[in-house]
Amino acid sequence: MIIRSVLLFSLILMSSHLRAQIVDEMEDETKLYAETKQINQFFRRFNGEEDEKGERYYPKDKQFQNPKLRRKYLDMLFDRSNAGISNDLKVQFVNEVLEKNDPSLLNFHGGNWFAEVQSTFTVNGKEKLVTLFMELEKHRLGTRWIIYKAHADMFDPYYKRDTVAIGKFLHPMSHELDFMNLRKAFLNRDSVAQ
Repeated sequence: MIIRSVLLFSLILMSSHLRAQIVDEMEDETKLYAETKQINQFFRRFNGEEDEKGERYYPKDKQFQNPKLRRKYLDMLFDRSNAGISNDLKVQFVNEVLEKNDPSLLNFHGGNWFAEVQSTFTVNGKEKLVTLFMELEKHRLGTRWIIYKAHADMFDPYYKRDTVAIGKFLHPMSHELDFMNLRKAFLNRDSVAQ
């Protein structure tokens, strides 16, 4: 009976200690809310344009792009598990981003952004890994992602072919004719086949 009481008391004591430990590790639940889940949310937090719960700040709001708020977010945006970034480098980065006379802000619709997408395609019944490189392109009143480059191991044999020996190529000034000769190259199977 005494052993049971000691065990029960120990379990109760340990469970309350564990609960407190979880709160201590998280510091408070604002860090949970502050997790960045989407790129637009990352940009808004980098710029200091939303609070911990994801509520937007607008130019008329006092907290909009507030340097103290930005400093807090910039610290949270670093991957703490990455030991490859020294604390000195983080501090230097944050100080440069928050430079009083010329603070750095991110603008999703006003820059040369790109994305690298790891994808799987089914080719002849087999799954093949393909890396797509995307970039933003202006489209009507907004922007859209376009594929501007792709890489896959299955493409390697096409690059090993010596096209100089065959004498087939696109003239360097083809862009002036909207690559008109590209159509001819695809019609001639010898130009594109292995």
